[in-house]
Amino acid sequence: MGRRRFTVGLIALSLCALPAGIARGSVISQWTFNSSGPDNDPTTGTLSPETGAGTITTVGGVSNSGFAQGSSSDASPTATGNNNSGFETQSYPPFDQGNKTAGIEIAVSTVGFQDITLSFEHNQFTGASALFRVQYSTNGTTFTDAAGYTGSTANTFVLRGDDFSAIPGLDDNPNAKFRIVAEFQGQVYSGLGGNYQNNARNRFDLVTVSGTPLPEPGAIGAAMVGLLGLGLRIRRR
Repeated sequence: MGRRRFTVGLIALSLCALPAGIARGSVISQWTFNSSGPDNDPTTGTLSPETGAGTITTVGGVSNSGFAQGSSSDASPTATGNNNSGFETQSYPPFDQGNKTAGIEIAVSTVGFQDITLSFEHNQFTGASALFRVQYSTNGTTFTDAAGYTGSTANTFVLRGDDFSAIPGLDDNPNAKFRIVAEFQGQVYSGLGGNYQNNARNRFDLVTVSGTPLPEPGAIGAAMVGLLGLGLRIRRR
């Protein structure tokens, strides 16, 4: 009886260890916007990701205003020496046009990952659209609304994001894309901390796409064969 309990315990332990050995929340790509070499100047950032691969572009006529002081939450090695940068955008649509079309677009291959999440810090300056919407695309062309958020404090970085683990179409997908776009409140944009100004700044930092690595098919097969062998041992006893 003792051996049987021990063997059953090994099976249970193996079943638990299979997913536990796979790191959850692994960073696929991250943009800190810091230049690769500290230069004591936050205005000399980069749109190249610090981790992984991918692109960030503006959409809907929004202009790339360059780089400026980033979030104080940035603890990456490249943020030292006054090198902490954030990505700044301007030239959003007039107050009654372009609902959910203008902002930034993030393109990241999620091949090899599942349970995708997006996080970022957003600094909405006074007069910027108070309401923004996260969107996602599984084909790189058609976008679907996800979480929306309304800013409450201007000129301050706030952590935002969404969990896409319930969207299997984003798993293991070379064409995954995300957008962060300004949204109407009612029939027009509403300004944060004042009247809406289409040239008010929106600054982004620490844009991060994460996921859980998919298990290797061979590893799963080997684990199942091992479990089958343990089960046969129990039956023989």
